[in-house]
Amino acid sequence: MPIAVAVEFIGYFPFDSLTCNIWLTFDVCCCTSSIWHMSVMSLNRYQTLRYPLKYGRNKRRSLVTYKIITIWIISFAICLPLFILALIDSSNVYNEKTRACFPTHRTFKIYGSFVAFFIPLIIMIVTYALTMTA
Repeated sequence: MPIAVAVEFIGYFPFDSLTCNIWLTFDVCCCTSSIWHMSVMSLNRYQTLRYPLKYGRNKRRSLVTYKIITIWIISFAICLPLFILALIDSSNVYNEKTRACFPTHRTFKIYGSFVAFFIPLIIMIVTYALTMTA
């Protein structure tokens, strides 16, 4: 967040391409993790309402830990291609001329949008719709 605030105030990314790559990778990873956590929470809410005696009683600490670890692994898997693409060619995340830091690789933008946003969105829409009808 401090880097994002600095970019907003200054108007450009004040660091080099490697810092841009690291910052952008962590930003994508954390945002993806947040969105996937919301999807899993919506799924948990639905299952708890749909199967109150069966699902609510079987919540174990190990299962919750497994879900959290799985979400973070998914998040790292989603942002890893961005990191590798930027190592291969820094112009995939950093524009030297305008000193802007954002993903520019078209395939990653499509892949990242679907896996990090649209799939969790569909999961949340379906589970909340089912929750409303349960």
